[in-house]
Amino acid sequence: MKLKDLIIKSEIKQAKQSGGQIKKLFDGNGLFLLISPVGGASWKYAYRFNGKSKTLTLGKYPLIPLIQARQKHFEARQMLANGIDPAAAKQEAKVQIKQAACNTFEHIAREWHEVELPRWQASHAEKVLKSLEEDTFPYIGDMPITKITPEIIIETVKRVQERGAYDTASRVFQRIDRVLEYAVVIKKLISSNAAYGVRRYIATPATVHLPAIPQKDLPEFFRRLHHEPTRPETKIALLLLILTFTRVGSLRAAEWAEFDFPAQEWRIPKDKMKGRRVEHIVPLSDWALELLTELQTISGKGRYLFPGRNSTNQPMSANALLNLMHKLGYKDIATPHGFRSLATDVLNEHDFNSIWIERQMAHLNKDKVQDAYLHSDFLPHRRRMMQWYSDWIRERYQQGLEG
Repeated sequence: MKLKDLIIKSEIKQAKQSGGQIKKLFDGNGLFLLISPVGGASWKYAYRFNGKSKTLTLGKYPLIPLIQARQKHFEARQMLANGIDPAAAKQEAKVQIKQAACNTFEHIAREWHEVELPRWQASHAEKVLKSLEEDTFPYIGDMPITKITPEIIIETVKRVQERGAYDTASRVFQRIDRVLEYAVVIKKLISSNAAYGVRRYIATPATVHLPAIPQKDLPEFFRRLHHEPTRPETKIALLLLILTFTRVGSLRAAEWAEFDFPAQEWRIPKDKMKGRRVEHIVPLSDWALELLTELQTISGKGRYLFPGRNSTNQPMSANALLNLMHKLGYKDIATPHGFRSLATDVLNEHDFNSIWIERQMAHLNKDKVQDAYLHSDFLPHRRRMMQWYSDWIRERYQQGLEG
């Protein structure tokens, strides 16, 4: 006799009340509901394959209602009619699902990252993983590596470009390319790299360097900075960037361990310098030291001079200083990077030796031997130059506070 929902519910209720024996309710053609002594119930299909008795579990009741159990039963019988063991097919499907979960882009990317770790600097490895987690995994992380197409890669990169981060977009593409290459060569999960030849079809606008704030406008800039209601450490960060004219990335990732106060030097490790082969020495002026002393009362017990808002184990956001410039009214007028141009212009106009300026800018020298030798050369000259520039900037700063 065919089962009905009322009969099933009644039998399960009785099983719960009596706590008796295991009971089977048959629906026909090998389909039955197995009821445990405590009222739990599972759909089963009893059949024979190659002369052996077998049982296939179709799911738990009531999660799988009667009508759905009959549909699953029908599909299993069709497999059997086609010479397929439904239990073996179910097990194979589970294996494939498990393999698919291990072959997603995120899983392969994290594995690639682990393989590359021994040859990377720790700071670089951290940047690569953070980039993947922020700009790649949210969009294609759950996608099987076999489903990544050129169109998907282009769309992923465009998402980053749309926020104006073209350099970041280029690095995102490069990392997708490396992960897919790893999937081809090492994992042998795919036969070809979908990123091959894609770069030429990713639009990259010409780089436009926004000008620095004109020298005559510096007092007004400092007046706005002084009155801007923002975190004091962010203001200090911007002032130190102006005084040291280092790259933004080096400043925001600066660690207290890099500063030698008795020597009045900031020694930036080579792995934090763009393409450098040696550390970069930044002489610290008296004003820079004053700012650092003030900053120590805020973040001196941590690792970073400028820890992030959400975690002291991470440096400040890459856009923190840019956002501050926007608040000050300089959006589309000037950027933090522009203060390097300002320093170059001012120092050249006041006849400082161009070699000293180039060394302090940490511009690369094509001669590797000379580059390694000169990293500390001209240091006494550069120290005097940095103090002069600090005094020159401070004069404009005072003008802004008095204006």
